[in-house]
Amino acid sequence: MSYHRGEKVRNTKTFTIFLTIFFIATMLLVMFALIVHFAGDQQPAQSSACQPASIAQVEWIRSGIKSEATYNDLGPAFAVQSDDFEQVHFVAAQITGPELDGIVGVWAISGAPDKPGLIYSVNGYAHQFSGYGLGSATDAGITMDDHGAQQAFECAK
Repeated sequence: MSYHRGEKVRNTKTFTIFLTIFFIATMLLVMFALIVHFAGDQQPAQSSACQPASIAQVEWIRSGIKSEATYNDLGPAFAVQSDDFEQVHFVAAQITGPELDGIVGVWAISGAPDKPGLIYSVNGYAHQFSGYGLGSATDAGITMDDHGAQQAFECAK
C-alpha cells in the first residue's frame, strides 16, 4: 500500500485525535465508577446532638440486657440530652445476639452520664430485651416523641 505524503500525515493526526478522545473518555468512565463506588460506602451523617454514651450508661443498660438473656449484648451506644426533661439522656444502641439484626433499643436515663440514675425503656425493643419498665407508664410519660429519643435512635441504627 502506498501513501502520499499528505495522506500519511492526515492518518497520523486522525489516529492521535482518536487516542486522545479514547483516553479522556476512559478516564471519565473510571472517575465516574470510583465516585459511584465510594458514594455507596458513606455512612449516614450522625446528628451533632449524638454523643457516645458513657461507660456507666452502657453498663447500666447492659445489666438489663444480660439479665434477660446472657447471650445478648449491645453494639455502639449513643446518647442525646433531652430538652424536654431535666437531667435525662436518651441512649440508643443496637441489641446484638443470635438471630437479632438491626434491632435498636432506646432508653431514658436520668442523672449525669457518669452517674446514671433511673432507667426506663422508651421503645418496645428496649423493654422486650432489657426488662426495664416503660417510660410511657410513668407520670412523665416518656415516649419516642420526646426530644432526643428519635435522634438517639437514628444515630444507633
